[in-house]
Amino acid sequence: MRSLHSRIIALSTFTLLLVGCGSIETNEDTASAAGSQPEIPLIVEETAPTDPVEFALWRAQNAESIEQSILLYFHAAKEMMAVEEWESAASILNEKVTPFSSSVQFQGYLLLAQANAELQKPLDALSALSRAKRLPIAQTPASENQLGLQRALVLEALENWPATLKERLKLSLTLPPDQRADNQSKLWLAAQNLTNVELDYLRNDNNIILRGWLDVSSLLRDQSLTLEQQLNAFSQWRTSHPSHPASINPPIDFQLIASLGDLIPTSIALMLPMSNELKPASDAILEGFLKTYYATTGLRPKIKVIDTDQYEHVEQAYLDATSDTPDVVIGPLRKSNVARLANTYLSIPTIALNRLENNQSRDNLFYFSLNVADDISELINVAKQAGAEKAAILTTQATWALRQGDEFNAVAEEAAVPVAMNLSYEDTPRGRQNAIKKILLVDESEKRQKMVSKWIGEPIESISRAREDLDYIFFVGKITDAKQIRPLVDFYFADHIPLLSTNSLNDTPPYKLAKKEDIERILFTEIPELLVETNDTGSTDSNLILRLKAMGSDALLLANRYPVFEQLANARLSAKTGIITLDEQGVFHRRPNIVTYRKGKIVDAQTAFKFQGEETQ
Repeated sequence: MRSLHSRIIALSTFTLLLVGCGSIETNEDTASAAGSQPEIPLIVEETAPTDPVEFALWRAQNAESIEQSILLYFHAAKEMMAVEEWESAASILNEKVTPFSSSVQFQGYLLLAQANAELQKPLDALSALSRAKRLPIAQTPASENQLGLQRALVLEALENWPATLKERLKLSLTLPPDQRADNQSKLWLAAQNLTNVELDYLRNDNNIILRGWLDVSSLLRDQSLTLEQQLNAFSQWRTSHPSHPASINPPIDFQLIASLGDLIPTSIALMLPMSNELKPASDAILEGFLKTYYATTGLRPKIKVIDTDQYEHVEQAYLDATSDTPDVVIGPLRKSNVARLANTYLSIPTIALNRLENNQSRDNLFYFSLNVADDISELINVAKQAGAEKAAILTTQATWALRQGDEFNAVAEEAAVPVAMNLSYEDTPRGRQNAIKKILLVDESEKRQKMVSKWIGEPIESISRAREDLDYIFFVGKITDAKQIRPLVDFYFADHIPLLSTNSLNDTPPYKLAKKEDIERILFTEIPELLVETNDTGSTDSNLILRLKAMGSDALLLANRYPVFEQLANARLSAKTGIITLDEQGVFHRRPNIVTYRKGKIVDAQTAFKFQGEETQ
C-alpha cells in the first residue's frame, strides 16, 4: 500500500472523488438538508491522504455507517482497478464489499470478476459471476446483460470459444441496439476460433441461428475453395438465409475478401535451403506447397524457387528472388538467414518460415513456423479450462527436450501459471524413479518417515503418497519415454495427475504390445492435418515430414490471404497446422489440437473436457 501524505483536501477534490459512490451523499448535501454544519469538515488538515485510492480507503475506514463504508470500499476498488492494482482490488472486494448485502453488492461481484480475469484467474471470475447471478437484482434485463457481457469477457480470457459463442448468441437477443454490432463482431471471432472438433460439437445444438454462424464459419474453413469460390458460396448462403444476422450484416472477413481484387498474388518466390542439411525439410515444405498449388482450380500464380544454399549471403538470394518483382516471397527457412533479413530493407511482403527469440516488427516481414511456444500456450489454455493451474516440468536430458522445458517455463511465467519444479532425469530405472519421487515430493515424505522412525527408535509402517497441490506435469520426451514415466506416476498414487506434452511425443506409433494404461492420461498437441483420415495408407513419411508438408501448404494459403490479416486484426484462418492468427510483431501463431491415446489410438481430447462455464449458466 502506498504511503499516506498529510495534505489539505479542497472541497472540489472531495466532491469529485465521491461522484462514483452511488447513493452516498456529500457532507455539503447533508448540511443543507439539516440546516447545520457538516459533521466532517470540508477541509481536513494533517489527516486525509491526497492519493485517490488512499483517500477512498481512509474515508471508508472513517465512515459513519456500514452502508457508507461498503460504498467507499467499492469506490476504492474501482480506483485500484483504474491503476491496474488488480490484486488489491480483488482483496478489497472479497473482504469489504461482496460479502455484505448492499446497493453495490451486484456491481461488486462484476468488478471482482473483472479483477480476477485480469489476474488470469478465470475460474474465480466465473465463480464471482455465478454468485452475482443469485442476487435478486440480477433478474432485471439490464443486470442480465451486464452479467452476460462480463461473463463473455471472462470466457474469452479463458479462450473457451464454444461457451463464448453461446453467451454472445444469447446477448444478441437482449442487448440494446447500440451494443449489438460490437457483440456480433465478437461472436464471429469466437466462431472463427473454434477448432473443427468444437465446431462439430456445437452442430449438435438445435439453435438455428447458432448453426447458421457455424455454416458461415465453415465456408472460410474450406481451403479447397478459392477466395472467389468462397465469396460465391457465401452469396448463395445469404440467398437461402436472408433473415440470419450474418446475412443482414455480413462478417467483415467476406467484405475484405471481396475488396482484395488485385491483391491476390499472381507470382510467388520461394527461398529454401535445397542442398545441405536442411534439404529434407525443404523438400517436404515444397511438396506440401505444390500439392495445394496444383489442387487449386482457376488461375494460379507463377512460382519461382530459390536455393539459398547456393548463395554466400541470404541478401543475395533475396535480390535474386525479388528480381522479377513477385507479389510475395516465402522463406527463408534457416533461422540465421531470417535474422539477417530482419535487419534488411524488404521491398516485397515476405513470409519467413522460422521465428527468432525476439521477433522484430518490420514492414513487409512476417514469421510463420511450427514453433513449440504455440503448442505450449494451447496446453496451458486447455489446462485452465479444466481448472488446472499449478504445473511441474519433467524432461529427458536431450538438448531439444531441455529447450522445450525452458520454453514452457517462459510461457507459463507470462501466463501466470505457477511452476512447482523443473527437472530433467537420467534415462535409467533409478534416474526415472528418483525424478518422479522428487517431483511428487515422495522423497520428502520418505525423509520424514525415517526421521520419525529414528526419534521413536523403531521402524514404522507408512505408505508414501504424492503431493496434493500439483495439477499436471509437462513432460518432454518421446512416446517410449512416456510409457515408462506414466506407470511410475501412478505407482505413487498420482494417477489423477495428467501428463501434458507437445507433438514431439508423437514421433512414432505406440509399440503394439504396450499396455494402454501406460500411455493413456497423456494429453499432447498435434496439427489437424495429422488427425485427418487419408487414403494414402502406404505413406512412409515420418510425422515430422508430414507436419512440414502441412506447413508448406499453409504457407501458400497465407501468401494468398496475408492482406486480410494486415487489414483485420481479428482475422483467423483454419488451416492444416491449426487455427492461424497474426500478432502485432508480424508473427503468425497456430492453435493446434489437443489429443490423447485411447485404446492405442490417437483421438481428439477436447471432448474430454467440459466446456467451462456451461455449469454456471
